[in-house]
Amino acid sequence: MKHVILGWGSLLWDDGDFPLRLSSEWDPAGPTIPLEFARVSRSRSRALTLVIDPANGQKCQSSFAISSRKRLEDAIGDLRCREGTVLRRIGFVDLDSGAERSSVFPDLAGSLRKWAQDRGFASVVWTDLPSNFNEDGRGLFSVERAAEHLRKLTGDGPGKAKEYISRAPENIRTPLRAYLEQADWWGSYGVT
Repeated sequence: MKHVILGWGSLLWDDGDFPLRLSSEWDPAGPTIPLEFARVSRSRSRALTLVIDPANGQKCQSSFAISSRKRLEDAIGDLRCREGTVLRRIGFVDLDSGAERSSVFPDLAGSLRKWAQDRGFASVVWTDLPSNFNEDGRGLFSVERAAEHLRKLTGDGPGKAKEYISRAPENIRTPLRAYLEQADWWGSYGVT
């Protein structure tokens, strides 16, 4: 049985310090998940990165790849290392045991279970980081507040933000991305 890892952001194009062990390429026909660029990334100079966001996210089709790991625990561990997070921030659904973990959007586990079952997969594993946009006095996420956050980035932050948002798959169409793409938003703020 195959363990599947879901991806929607840099996981698809940046191996990081701990590349995932995969036995397939990324397939863009993954399950639909509510996503938005609503997490301030410390490792990307405070750029906004994609997370599951049931409150502000747009339903987007994710990608998936098959882990080369035989045990679910190892596939979970691989994603935890790649993402530089703790185990509780890696979501999963195990069709064999019935176990699941989905803290950001608990209802997601049921739809992912059905998606995996329909395709004959043993499990689904994903990054389960919450939005942290409201920290540091930014207020609740909105497109306007997110754009203001991006305007205030300094150093290599604007370039990293543009790279991340630009490299996200084309099918990731969120309200913030649509806003930034209109009227050459990046160019108007001097980001090349």
